[in-house]
Amino acid sequence: MAEVIFCKCGHIHVVSDKQVDNAILSNKDHLLICASCGASYAVGAEYEGPVEGYYMHRYELNEEVMSPDNIKERFSEVVYSKGHSVPMMSGYSANYYFNGRFSDERAISMDEVKYRMMMDHIQFEEAFERLNKDRHTVNMSLFMRKTPDVILNQVCTYHIDGLDWSGTKYDKE
Repeated sequence: MAEVIFCKCGHIHVVSDKQVDNAILSNKDHLLICASCGASYAVGAEYEGPVEGYYMHRYELNEEVMSPDNIKERFSEVVYSKGHSVPMMSGYSANYYFNGRFSDERAISMDEVKYRMMMDHIQFEEAFERLNKDRHTVNMSLFMRKTPDVILNQVCTYHIDGLDWSGTKYDKE
């Protein structure tokens, strides 16, 4: 099964079955580097025996410095991937992911500040609550329209609080 990586920058990466199989056959890991934030993830498997089979693993390489020779020695393939962005109800894409939740944590523009300054206190609070909710809610209809079906079929197998599949063909419940 393909390996799905929910990157801390809010993008979703998928390491294909073929890439995982190549890593296993070469007894090395597959290295994925996120083109959006630079995070690096190693994906592979360890053989546990004829009964147990393979044990999949994935880990993030935290500021590890590697030489080209070291990379060739440790990894079957290196892929630099932008991944798939996750659209939010705010109108922007997620730029943060943590613990099953996507969010749009962009800076507030000067236009937003000027607009908010013209509101009274109650209007400001209502607008802020709405914006805050929109920044933490995935626009599922847009996400499903712009993301390839093969990717959605992989992503929906994970229980991610921020992705509401109910009422869609990807609803597994």
